[in-house]
Amino acid sequence: MYGGGTFQILDPSPEEQILADQIDEILVKFGGDWHILIRGGEGHIVYSRLSNVKQHVASIIKVPIAMLFFKSLDLLGIKPREYQSYLSSHGQGGRTYEQLLYSMLVLSEEEATEIIIDSIRRSGLNVDQTLKVWGANQTDIFKRYSTAEDIALLMEGLYSRSYVAPEGRSIILKFMETYTSNDNTRLGVLRSLLPDGGHIYNKRATITAERLIVGDSGIVTWPEADVERVYILVLLGYPGEAPTTDVKMVQAIESIAKLFWNFAVHGEIRGERVGTGGGLYDR
Repeated sequence: MYGGGTFQILDPSPEEQILADQIDEILVKFGGDWHILIRGGEGHIVYSRLSNVKQHVASIIKVPIAMLFFKSLDLLGIKPREYQSYLSSHGQGGRTYEQLLYSMLVLSEEEATEIIIDSIRRSGLNVDQTLKVWGANQTDIFKRYSTAEDIALLMEGLYSRSYVAPEGRSIILKFMETYTSNDNTRLGVLRSLLPDGGHIYNKRATITAERLIVGDSGIVTWPEADVERVYILVLLGYPGEAPTTDVKMVQAIESIAKLFWNFAVHGEIRGERVGTGGGLYDR
């Protein structure tokens, strides 16, 4: 299982090295302190910067919260085939769980998030143990701290593994893909580039009051030569030595997304996972 370390790329292709250099230039241009992981769905790291350093991830934590919510339903004896009917007929605070999940994942509403967390607590689910089983040892949903590696692992677990039953997976991905205003920004700049059958499932991070955090995380998929290409991108920006603003951070994410797309479509993926060292691209 892909876990808490950082994998190293051996003998990088020229395209991989160019991409890394280009991303570094973008980060210098727009400033800030960045925690980034870009990798394929099978664990191949394309780019890593401070990806194993724990930091506040803001609303990105709401995807793991949704995953834990569906695990809590199992403790209540709710079968996966019953998820949809249960969500539409049960809830708290005058709203169904379906409405609460929509408000949390699509609208990023804090009240809905707290209600979902309360439901997880009341189910008796051991949150820390569940996250440990999933390999996300650095994730704290209550303080909203995690690492880019943990977030990528959890998203892969949601999409490609059995962390959540298929019925729950479909519901979470549906909400992550739901289009709202401004969804063409940040990683959303990829929407217009995806071919037919392509998808982007993402969750953003934004805090501008008292502290500054701007980020985006997503699963990007598209069909190619009868196979499905899958990439996971986690980009989180914070104030650093180089001055920046929330606007510049958004521009940095969009620039990196476009560089990634050019690489993924026209570049070359090579390399293998070796141990848990610092990583050739671990900036």
